[in-house]
Amino acid sequence: MKKISESLNDIVKENPFLGYGLNNHLFNLSNLTRFLKPLIEVRTKKSVTEASVLMSLSRLARSKAKTRKDNFKINNLTVHYNLFSATFIKSEKNQAFVNKIYSLAHEKNSYLTISYGQGEITIIADEFYLPLVRKEKISEPKSLKPDLVSMGVQFSPDYAVAPGFIFYLMAQIALQNINICEVSSTFTELIFYLHKSDAKIAFETLSLLLK
Repeated sequence: MKKISESLNDIVKENPFLGYGLNNHLFNLSNLTRFLKPLIEVRTKKSVTEASVLMSLSRLARSKAKTRKDNFKINNLTVHYNLFSATFIKSEKNQAFVNKIYSLAHEKNSYLTISYGQGEITIIADEFYLPLVRKEKISEPKSLKPDLVSMGVQFSPDYAVAPGFIFYLMAQIALQNINICEVSSTFTELIFYLHKSDAKIAFETLSLLLK
C-alpha cells in the first residue's frame, strides 16, 4: 500500500503542469489539496484527510521551489518569416515531389525542413514554394498551413540531457496561449513553428531567457 507522499509524487511526475505550477508557486495549496485528495485515495486504497495531503503537498512544494529551473538560459534566438508547412501521405510520388523541393531549396539556399513519420512527410519551407505545391499533380496535402514563422532556440549542450528543459521552453509559449503548429530539433537547437500573428509575443517571451 502506497504512502500519501509516494502517491503524490507519482501524480506530479505524471502531470508536468502540476510540477511547473508547484515550481513557480502558481497554486493555492488548499484548493489543490481538495482536488488531489480523491486521486490519492485511489492510489493509497484508503481514506486520507485533507490535512495529511496538505502537509505532504507543502513539503513537495518546498522541495520543488529549491530545484526551480530559473537558471535555464538560451544562447540565441532566431526568427524566419514567410514559411508554410505541408503534410503528405508517404508515397513514392509524394517522396519524389519532396526530393524536388529539396533540390530547389539547396540550389537557392532557402529555408527547408523535412520530417518523416511512419506514414507521413511534412515539409516546412519558404512560401516561395507554395505555388509549386498547388501546381504539381500530387495528392492533396493532409494539412497545409501558410503564414508560419520559425522561432529557433539555441542552447548549451549541457541542456540536451537536462530533464524538463524542453518542457520549460514549451511552457513559456503555452502560458501565453500560443499554439505551436510544428516543432523540429537538432542537438542544441529547438525550433518552434508558430502563426505569424503570435511571433511578436513569442519572441518577447523567449527573449527573457537569453543570457
